[in-house]
Amino acid sequence: MRKKIISWITIIMMMTTVFSVTAFADTEVDRTAPALKSIAVIDGDNVTSETEWVQVQIEAVEEGTGICAVELRFEGSETTYFHDVRNGDEMNGELLFTGTHTFPIWIQNHFDIGVYRIESVHLTDSNGNTASYYLKEDTSIRSENAKITVVENKVVEEYGISVSDISFSPSDNINAGDKLAMTFTIDEITAPLYYLAFVFKNNDTENSYQFDQYVKDLSVGTHTLYIDLNNEIPTGTFNLDYLRFHYGIGEKEYSTEFTYDDDPDFFDAISITVTESTLNGKPLELTNVEVNSKDLTAPAVLTLTMDFNTNGNTLYWADVAFETDYGKIINYENLRIKEKDGRYYVNIPMSPFSAEGELKLEMICIQEVQYISDTGPDEINYYNRHLYDFFSNADINLKTQYDITYFGSLGNAAALEAVRNLEEGQTAVLDCRYYKTVSKDYFLAIAGKDVTLALIDENVQWVFNGKNVSKSKCKAINISSTIKVVDGAPYGYASDTKIALLIFRNNGELPGEVDMRVDHEYLAEKYNFNKTNMKLTYLDANNNAFLEDSDVDVAGDDYYEYEVDHNSTFALSKNKAKIGKPKITEVPRNLSSTKIKWSKTSGNGYYVYRATSKNGKFKKIKTIKSRNTTEYVDYNVKTGKSYYYKVKPYSKYKSYNSTAKTSSVIKVKPRLATPTITSCKKVSSKTQIKVKWSSINWSKANQKSRYYVYRSTSKNGTYKKIATVNGSRSYVDKKVKKNKTYYYKVKAVHKKYNSYSSNRSGYKYCKL
Repeated sequence: MRKKIISWITIIMMMTTVFSVTAFADTEVDRTAPALKSIAVIDGDNVTSETEWVQVQIEAVEEGTGICAVELRFEGSETTYFHDVRNGDEMNGELLFTGTHTFPIWIQNHFDIGVYRIESVHLTDSNGNTASYYLKEDTSIRSENAKITVVENKVVEEYGISVSDISFSPSDNINAGDKLAMTFTIDEITAPLYYLAFVFKNNDTENSYQFDQYVKDLSVGTHTLYIDLNNEIPTGTFNLDYLRFHYGIGEKEYSTEFTYDDDPDFFDAISITVTESTLNGKPLELTNVEVNSKDLTAPAVLTLTMDFNTNGNTLYWADVAFETDYGKIINYENLRIKEKDGRYYVNIPMSPFSAEGELKLEMICIQEVQYISDTGPDEINYYNRHLYDFFSNADINLKTQYDITYFGSLGNAAALEAVRNLEEGQTAVLDCRYYKTVSKDYFLAIAGKDVTLALIDENVQWVFNGKNVSKSKCKAINISSTIKVVDGAPYGYASDTKIALLIFRNNGELPGEVDMRVDHEYLAEKYNFNKTNMKLTYLDANNNAFLEDSDVDVAGDDYYEYEVDHNSTFALSKNKAKIGKPKITEVPRNLSSTKIKWSKTSGNGYYVYRATSKNGKFKKIKTIKSRNTTEYVDYNVKTGKSYYYKVKPYSKYKSYNSTAKTSSVIKVKPRLATPTITSCKKVSSKTQIKVKWSSINWSKANQKSRYYVYRSTSKNGTYKKIATVNGSRSYVDKKVKKNKTYYYKVKAVHKKYNSYSSNRSGYKYCKL
């Protein structure tokens, strides 16, 4: 069951649409909507059923964060045609700025023969500022070419359904744990019915409850369906409010909807009364809201506390909307509701691109946990500002972090000129959410000057001051960053089940020292990891180890600040990284060397120690200067002699060495490497099996190759030697029977010294 709900977010957007705009000229976060100067369809004549696309050309003014979505409607068409750079490769992934732009829209078979003029245009920029234009009213924008002319089209067969005599049994004294019989007559249908959905609405509470039912190819006639209510509707009287029928032929699907607005008398005549239900139908009562702070600097985390008379309901999640003083709606969705001391709250991560200035709490939407099923929680409650005076308790003032001289997008060609024109002490902030490559020209524009260039996305800020930028080091860099929440153990945080990794591109040496800023609290809320995970560590310049840097400071605004001249991978964690203890194993090699390997740790490298007895004196024989090198081959050994090895990681930062643990001791003896069986197959047309295996290094074995072949009739059974093979790496087993499965292993054997021989290989099998 799922309630039928019209998106309140959509309604608000419709109510607050901007109808007249000016070009962006603020020195703040972008709060100005795009402006449309003209629109035309440049190839809209002579459209036929073969025409897939037409090209739309717009002239726009946008000097802020860039137009990311264009929506069009044509007179006489119910379809909205849109291109959204945020949802794929439409518009070639490019934001639109001031100038003339052309992009395609798909129109094949969407229009009958006739002339269709563009009726409305809706523009949205990357900061959520919107502008709508209605061409009948905006005559200065309207063009004779703002239309398509369809001269030929295929006839689209109409599909539909006609239904009558709908009734439910029982219609009263219903137990919501039982089944409800729905009887209806299909008078006419153009394709077999396979699915229907219907909604009951309580006219007193305005709550609606939807039930879905799959059926099998229903056609003309009277049918009765039995719907399991599953206690998914509370007690009360409900009228039928909505019906939707799905039917199809092959892969084509069609649907017909009937709503209360279509025929109120018909729907009013159909009602049910539920007298028993475990679903709580009592509404939540919101009694107060408040925020932890009236003044915030984005990005930030706003705590919105809500008081309720729950009436036995359990709260699950919330959607919240704020409105700016310039008419923009800021939506925060799917916020998990938490409880403390009988009060309910949500933490809202507010992006640096959210807005600027006064924000008024406009609406709260609460979903309750009435039951958990495949369709999710039930019961959505809406609370609007105009109904509650105390909403003003949650009004806030959202500020930016910089005294901005210029704010624009990295993708805007005009931004480079604005950066070049910065005067001493001024700051340019560039939105880098969609464009990640900063050209060399930006750094040349600020090199040696006391000006600030802040490159920001929703995760991290890169702040360059021109005094720290050298012209000789200027180059293009990529400021992409990826946030991953992962298990901390593989990265040296054995006590942390979750750490956040901030992964940057490898740019090598940067054009100059950069002040990197990370709001740990904001990221913790946005990516759902524990707020106490606030220690910052990062891989050193060689990406060798996670190490806490002494230059990392927590600023007064709860930011981590650190100065780097290279890029790396950073980690936010609860505990300090520990180097840990490597696990060591032997890798059988040959008679002239030994080989060991171990698990990677978080140090900068490893010390390898060796002794000739387990409790003897261990001597350091190798220093490995990379944490990624986790194996060592020892050539200074004698055949037939046993050696003992252990490994200890180390850090170039002495404070970490106390957490470095030495591995256990492993005994290794030079011997032949273990062969690997490469194939085990039936010999064609014969009752025989051919086994093949890989070669090994026979160095210093002083003999030709020699192998034992073993066989068993079960994977874990006893393997008996069945052959000795000299000078070859295959064997044909002729002593086998049909309809039986045989398992094989192979061992490399030294003719003179059995202790030099290898271990047995893993098994392979063949069924005859």
